[in-house]
Amino acid sequence: MIQATAPGKLILFGEHAVVYGRPGIAVPVLDVTAHARFIPGPDLVVHALDLGEVIKIKDEPEHPLSIAVKSTSRYLKKDTPSGQIEIQSSIPLSSGLGSGTAVNVAVIKAMAMAMGEIIAPEHVSEIAYEIEKIHHGTPSGIDNTVIAYQSPIFFTSGECEVLSIASSFILVIAVSGIRIPTSKTVLDVRHNWRRDTTKYESLFDEIGHLSFVARRCMLDGDLIELGRLMLQNHHLLQEIGVSSSTLDRFVNVAVEHGAYGAKLTGAGRGGCVVALCQPSSIKALEQDFLEEGAERVIVSEINR
Repeated sequence: MIQATAPGKLILFGEHAVVYGRPGIAVPVLDVTAHARFIPGPDLVVHALDLGEVIKIKDEPEHPLSIAVKSTSRYLKKDTPSGQIEIQSSIPLSSGLGSGTAVNVAVIKAMAMAMGEIIAPEHVSEIAYEIEKIHHGTPSGIDNTVIAYQSPIFFTSGECEVLSIASSFILVIAVSGIRIPTSKTVLDVRHNWRRDTTKYESLFDEIGHLSFVARRCMLDGDLIELGRLMLQNHHLLQEIGVSSSTLDRFVNVAVEHGAYGAKLTGAGRGGCVVALCQPSSIKALEQDFLEEGAERVIVSEINR
């Protein structure tokens, strides 16, 4: 049996602005993962075990997982082996943590191994990005990049810098349980950008500037300033119109209970809030988030 994994992710800085060419920072969330197992057999099928779904590749060629399989074969210029691909994931769905992209990356890596190859992260990212474009229109590329590299990245318009951060830090992620399709929020932002381009370009510029400053904070290990920048980023996302009363409440709770900073992460309106914490605050903040209605809390250490 061949098995490959891919982590979740979160955007630390740059949501929405990164789609418009500004820089963003993303980190892997290694505490939640997607698994893809390949077992040789007579037919080529995908079993999405969590969803109780079976996809026959030849009968459903437009399904994202079918495209992942075929794209890998095309990239390697090899015939697709027959067998069963089993998929399981602990990444919350539609929560801004990259569940769909992580599954695609895990499948790409497993199928490559089934063909006797190991694909470098940059090429895994390329294949995954093509799938993202088919199903999400104009993605920035930041999700597939950070998941493929499994390292903190500074990302601008397809250019990726893997960050060697000065010191590890801890993120506490509150999963709201409110599931809003990313594509809907992205389209709403684009509609508003067209209606008031000057305003939104200015907001995107401010967010992009925060990403540059945050990059330096991560390289220097300045967590206090990093937290302050997260709060600024959240306020700008409020102005863009992608926060919600629930997400704002989670941010306020985090700050009130000692977090350096907090912000929504991902497309917004639902999904998650991420808080930058001192180790001594983790347990209390976990409990506070749950008491405020979080569906789940994930604690993730971002390593050097």
